[in-house]
Amino acid sequence: MRRLVGELVFVVFVAMTIGLGSYPERANAAPGSDGSAAIRLGMSLPLSGPVAAYGKALREGALACFARVNAEGGIHGRKIEVVSLDDGYETERMLANTRRLINEEKVLSLVGFFGSPGTVEAMQALRTAGIPLIGLSTGTSSLHLQPGRYAFSTRASVEKEVAVIIDHAVPLAVTKIGVVYQDDSFGRAGLDGFVEAMKRHRLSAVASVGFDPAKGVTPDIIKQVADAAPQLVLVLATHKPAAAAIRALKKINAAMQFATVSLVGADLLVAELGAAAAKGVIISQVTPYPWNDTVKVTGDYLRAIKALNPEAQPSYYGLEGYIAARITIEALRRSGANPAPDDLVTALEQAPIDLGGYFVAYRPGVRQGSQFVDITILNSQGRILR
Repeated sequence: MRRLVGELVFVVFVAMTIGLGSYPERANAAPGSDGSAAIRLGMSLPLSGPVAAYGKALREGALACFARVNAEGGIHGRKIEVVSLDDGYETERMLANTRRLINEEKVLSLVGFFGSPGTVEAMQALRTAGIPLIGLSTGTSSLHLQPGRYAFSTRASVEKEVAVIIDHAVPLAVTKIGVVYQDDSFGRAGLDGFVEAMKRHRLSAVASVGFDPAKGVTPDIIKQVADAAPQLVLVLATHKPAAAAIRALKKINAAMQFATVSLVGADLLVAELGAAAAKGVIISQVTPYPWNDTVKVTGDYLRAIKALNPEAQPSYYGLEGYIAARITIEALRRSGANPAPDDLVTALEQAPIDLGGYFVAYRPGVRQGSQFVDITILNSQGRILR
């Protein structure tokens, strides 16, 4: 690791032997300059700031995958090199990182970006350069449904997650449903999905309240929701404001139920809220259960993270990062020994990818690769149950 211009920059040459914890400096040769140089990939993630835990987990899962591949000889005899930059969950920093990765680091592809506003802004740079981005941890519908040629989503959209939650609740006679959402592209996308799902069931929200992410959940917002007396409150927010809303509403009505979506990060929500208060919270998930090694992709992930770091703990975000990396590896395998960025695009459009318990399929004009959504619930110990 090194500090450059006040920014924490992680440069990872993932050609290490599995199990080593050090990150040597990258080779000087530019990947792609010949068929023997390393293949350079880039990541911009929140490795500091309010959602750093999300970015670190995504990065750990991706690096575990790439390290495993390198230990097995690489792709067509070439090692994978990853340049990962910290954006602190700030739009301008993500945009600057994207330009740097493309123009200075000369990456072949980008992998596993997190966050809606920054990724939206970065898309123009991708289109201009013709560089693919594989794996978007974001809830913004436009990035999933109309991202253009170069962005490949590896997760279901937040609208899909919300629809599955509502479809799960209504048959159980839970019809008085409210929503609290952070007023940004992620929260508004979830709200759109909520409105559409409720319409299908001929229902409307008993309360629908947005909040400024910079200000958090205020007492007035809590009062508006509590006064509507919902049976279930859908909370569309990152873990800190989500925990604040659930905690405050539970103090008013302990019988109130809560649901949220995968972007909250179940383990982070429990850490912020406390296990007892988190009991009963429903969380939709967009990957398989990461502790179930009987599912092939999950077993592969567990072996990879333990090989890279025996102390590593599995998580949904870690598995998501691993899946994005696996899809990138498959694109590289299909693209030959010395691929250009557009070759990866063509390779991903050629045929579906079955990772064993997780399936993605792309074709021209279709970049929403997965529709997988699972429902989980937190128990009194803060553990995630299916």
